[in-house]
Amino acid sequence: MAELKSKTESPVLRISGNPDTPPPRRRGRKKSEPAPVFEKFLIPEPPKINIITFPVLISRIMLKSNVPPQAGPKINESDYNQMLCLLCYANPSTKKRIYHMYHTSSEKNLEKETEKEKKEYLNRKDLEFLRTTTVDTFCARSLYHKVQRTFTDVVWNKRGNVFETDWIKFEDSWILTKRIYDLHYQEVEKLINFTKFLSATNS
Repeated sequence: MAELKSKTESPVLRISGNPDTPPPRRRGRKKSEPAPVFEKFLIPEPPKINIITFPVLISRIMLKSNVPPQAGPKINESDYNQMLCLLCYANPSTKKRIYHMYHTSSEKNLEKETEKEKKEYLNRKDLEFLRTTTVDTFCARSLYHKVQRTFTDVVWNKRGNVFETDWIKFEDSWILTKRIYDLHYQEVEKLINFTKFLSATNS
């Protein structure tokens, strides 16, 4: 009887006078709940490989440790690059180009060595300085001697460090630089072939 009585009673009024009615229904389709995710079927995201994470990943694989190996000292590789250098001058009166050849043991010594070689031409008012050409090489002295032996179509001085060519066109110096680069590539190819020979013979 108590249940029937409670159903027939009118809703209780609030102090404000509004009846305590249930909230209105929302229109539209009811959103379905997301399907449960099972952890055992989750595929872990692969680690991102960059210069920071690479040492850690290698440590996990090789050393079985999360501690990366100690970083080695920072070395500027250009400090150990040997260079063959050419000072290019032009003599407008004789229509000749003069190339002064020298080599340096590293890039950090390049400016010092170049200024030293330029001093020989401070009083040569007949010469016009054009440019300095440098060729990176693993053995500058070897390339230096190879240029001396190969460039037989030019006029060398007695010391064998300065040669003279005819001034035909503006691109002469670039053509000559390409010839030196070709000699450098020949030296590199010779070294690679020698390394392959040592590897094949287990020397």
